[in-house]
Amino acid sequence: MADLHGLLSTSVAAGEVPGAAALVARRGDAEVVAVGAVDVAGTGPMTRESIVRIASLTRPVVAAAAMVLVEEGVIALDDPIGTWLPAPGRRVTSARGAG
Repeated sequence: MADLHGLLSTSVAAGEVPGAAALVARRGDAEVVAVGAVDVAGTGPMTRESIVRIASLTRPVVAAAAMVLVEEGVIALDDPIGTWLPAPGRRVTSARGAG
């Protein structure tokens, strides 16, 4: 696994986020890291137990599912999207003027 602590610390040091926590698990090996503060004011440190609000989970869940499928060899990152989602490959024609 990559240096998760270094990656998160870089984002905190650059001022991109006041704090961050992440968990990465692979093949039975898990790494949990928390760095920075829980808020911009720095009222407390970010910990593994810090409660945070996540606005939307759709993208992270779909990304994680896709990466599992890539790891299992079911899909490839360079597969044409039309292979798996045929609708984006279709052209939509306007019904204007018809009828």
